[in-house]
Amino acid sequence: MALSNHDESTIRGYLLGKLTEEDQQKVEERLMVEDELFEEFEVSKGELVEQYVAGELPQKEHDWFSTHFLASPEGRRRQAFVLAV
Repeated sequence: MALSNHDESTIRGYLLGKLTEEDQQKVEERLMVEDELFEEFEVSKGELVEQYVAGELPQKEHDWFSTHFLASPEGRRRQAFVLAV
């Protein structure tokens, strides 16, 4: 089943801390069982890192992404990779 634009938007919102706790939990449950959603999740992480490095995120999203996702070991690795490329 193809993902909808809503699913893509939801993943982005999840990665940027914009969802309610209830919606976050729903996404996490879906990520465990829906391969296509998990693939979109991984792609979205890469896209957000690229947008962060390029200075394309709005300031609020930039700040949140920096202090949450990029504070993790995975986030730092992805950022280092984008910077190296």
